[in-house]
Amino acid sequence: MNESLTNWCLLPTPMAEFRMYDSGDERVRVVCLGDIKALGPDPLVRVHSSCIASEVFGSIDCDCADQLRQAMKMIAE
Repeated sequence: MNESLTNWCLLPTPMAEFRMYDSGDERVRVVCLGDIKALGPDPLVRVHSSCIASEVFGSIDCDCADQLRQAMKMIAE
C-alpha cells in the first residue's frame, strides 16, 4: 500500500462519514468507509471518473452523480 495512504481527512456526506485518503496522485482520490487498512481483501469499491456536467452543474442529461450517490449508499450499508 502506498505510504501516502496514511494521510486522510473526514468526508462527511448524507450517506455516511467516509475517509478521503491522499493517494500521492492529484488525479486519484481514495474514499472509503472507515480505516482502509481494516477493509479486508475484498472491499466493495467504485471506480469513478469525474463528471463536471452532472456533479457540479446538475445536468439532467447525465446520471453520473446519481450513480456515484448510489454506490456510496451501497458502500455505507
